[in-house]
Formats: sequence, structure tokens, C-alpha cells
Amino acid sequence: MSFSLFLRKRGADVLYLGPDTPLADLERIIDRHKVSFIAASVTDVRYADRLIAWIDAISRSHPKLRFILGGAAFDKIEKRIVKPNLRYLPYDEWDDWQNI
Repeated sequence: MSFSLFLRKRGADVLYLGPDTPLADLERIIDRHKVSFIAASVTDVRYADRLIAWIDAISRSHPKLRFILGGAAFDKIEKRIVKPNLRYLPYDEWDDWQNI
């Protein structure tokens, strides 16, 4: 939620969905609202792999969609998958959020 407030203060159009939005519902939301960025914070490492798998799947049908990931689940280097449309963004780099 903090990152969404940060983006709003900088003039970004933000659609905050909250922590319990099912991944299965996101494609409909992406299409309806013409989403270009998705930011997600994952604390529990158990959910990181599921999110990365979903990013792989949705990127096939939405190749221009870009992702910003953060949270404790991605603090370990081995959890960071390198993809051209994905960026891990620690708090101290938030000002650089558009450079994906």
C-alpha cells in the first residue's frame, strides 16, 4: 500500500487491489483498466514462485505489461528471476520505478 501512495503522490493513476486479490481475476482487471504496470509486494517466500509463474503466463497474452516486485520474499538473490519486463525494487530505489 505504501508504494501505491508513493506513486499517487507522483501523479500515477493507481488501482490498488489489496493483498487478497485472486490471481485468476487479474487478467480481467488488466484488460478493463488497460493496466501497463503491476506492482506486488510479497512477504512470504512460499508465494513468490506462484507469482512468478503467473507473471510468465500473463506475459504471454500481455507482452507489454511490466512488473515491479518487492518485499521480503524477494530479498534473497536466488528468488530473483531475470526478465526484461520485471524489476525488483527495494525501498531505496522507489524513485527509479519507471526504468524497467
